[in-house]
Amino acid sequence: MSHFDLVRTHRSTAVEQARRRSLYPGLGERALAFGIDVGAFVVTAPFLLGFCAVLLQDYWVVGAVAVVVGYVAGSWALCGKTIGMAFAGIELLDERTGRCPAIPQVAMRTALTVPPLVGGAVVLNELLAPGAAPLAEGWLLLAAAAALVGVLSSAWALLDSGRMLHDRLSGLVTVRTEVADQLGRARR
Repeated sequence: MSHFDLVRTHRSTAVEQARRRSLYPGLGERALAFGIDVGAFVVTAPFLLGFCAVLLQDYWVVGAVAVVVGYVAGSWALCGKTIGMAFAGIELLDERTGRCPAIPQVAMRTALTVPPLVGGAVVLNELLAPGAAPLAEGWLLLAAAAALVGVLSSAWALLDSGRMLHDRLSGLVTVRTEVADQLGRARR
């Protein structure tokens, strides 16, 4: 049973429409997952950044971003969820097969997800501590544009039954774990 088969079975009544919406995690579940993952990075940041600084010296930021991307993309590719997503009870599935995402899908989702997060962090840093990390105006504008892409992707979910734009473009669907379990039973 594919994602579309599951959604197609939920179209007739208002009650069924509510169930259809419940396939997808809400903003609270997504925020919880994100918060747990960010919290894990904050706790491990001194070790990761120190390790990257020793190994890569002046290019430690590149190493830090590579560690974050590796964690996120690796988690999505291996089991369809990060640690935060597991705690929040959500996971990623291939919309056609209902299985864990394929590497190209993970690469696409990562490319569409990480730049807006990094851009948002840069803009937030500039708003909270102006001039603390001197950036050329062009870089700040690029960071703001990337952050705006993230906001637009989130807003897209309002138009697309709870699906974020980065999931739609990568052929993935973020569902509650119990939905993924139901799909797993249906495939057997």
